[in-house]
Amino acid sequence: TFEAKATKEALLNMSVSGIVENINVSVGSKVSKGQTLLTLNDREEQALLKTARADYKFLSRQFERHEKSADVFDKNTLEKLNSELQKAKNTLSYHEERASKMKLEAPFAGVIAEKNIEAGDMSAISPKGLFRLISNDVKLVLQFDSKHASSVKVGQNFCYNLNGKV
Repeated sequence: TFEAKATKEALLNMSVSGIVENINVSVGSKVSKGQTLLTLNDREEQALLKTARADYKFLSRQFERHEKSADVFDKNTLEKLNSELQKAKNTLSYHEERASKMKLEAPFAGVIAEKNIEAGDMSAISPKGLFRLISNDVKLVLQFDSKHASSVKVGQNFCYNLNGKV
């Protein structure tokens, strides 16, 4: 006997939690790699990101102005501004990363086999996963009874019959 199995299968979850705003697929949907499956409400994250960008831009310009006039300012002032600039840069990177995690993308092409979330739900890491994705590629898993198992060798041809057709 044999069984057809997907070569890849994944339980997909989010690494951040939030309110599900849009679900772009349903069970049976064919998806391509990188396709957005769902998005979380990211208005708060976008506002924080916008603020972080503005802070970084301001501090960057301020540091450049002070650096051009370094002989007028003491070294501690420049170091403090540089420290604030680095902190703003790190804060910006953090918020960019958080904003990028507000959507779930398909890691490979396949079919949505299971969906365990609805719009309006709070996404959270679930042992069942939000979606179960199976690949389009299929492999045959052969099973032999003990009587014939020893006569089968790796690399041998395998012919099978489905509904009287070879």
